[in-house]
Amino acid sequence: MKETAVVACFLAELSLAAFVLASEGAAHCPALCQCEIRPWFSPSSIYTEAVTVDCNDLGLSALPERLPSETQVLLLQTNNIVNVEKTLDYLANITEIDLSQNNISSVSDVCLGSLPHLLSLHMEENWIQELSDSCLASLPNLQEFYINHNLDFLHQPWSLSWPEQTDEAPSQFQSTDKRQQRVVPASTQPGDIDAGRKPHCRAVRHEL
Repeated sequence: MKETAVVACFLAELSLAAFVLASEGAAHCPALCQCEIRPWFSPSSIYTEAVTVDCNDLGLSALPERLPSETQVLLLQTNNIVNVEKTLDYLANITEIDLSQNNISSVSDVCLGSLPHLLSLHMEENWIQELSDSCLASLPNLQEFYINHNLDFLHQPWSLSWPEQTDEAPSQFQSTDKRQQRVVPASTQPGDIDAGRKPHCRAVRHEL
């Protein structure tokens, strides 16, 4: 209950910040993208409103040069992005990134930087064949990682394991839906994962 209250408080603060910074964000919106406040639900189904930058279906081969610093949800679905070379560390409040339906072949090609507030990452329907070691190391509070419909992952149940198991850390990232490949940390809440216990992205196949 305490953790849920903390998350709710944090999301409420983000919602307030969204209203305050919306006009400034619109002025710095990337060309062709839409920047506006939209409804958003956290992985734990908490409703808030978030500053959303929608760059879906624009034929982009790279991320926009600069995104509004107050961006909380970044949508880049259905583009031609192969990699992310410039980190997004300056997006201090980013909570969700959607890179689904692009041309990414490896998670290691996506250099997001340190994003401590990122909760959801979508990379469905790309060309990913493997998960490299420590591929999520800079995303300590990630709760949802979607990788369904990626070549070798298609129709395969996977989990992401920790390099070392401790009493405080969950034993693995467990795929909760074999059809969707929705990979989530087992029994974690925001803040449970500190800088000393980074997730190790070694894919482990389970027999059906």
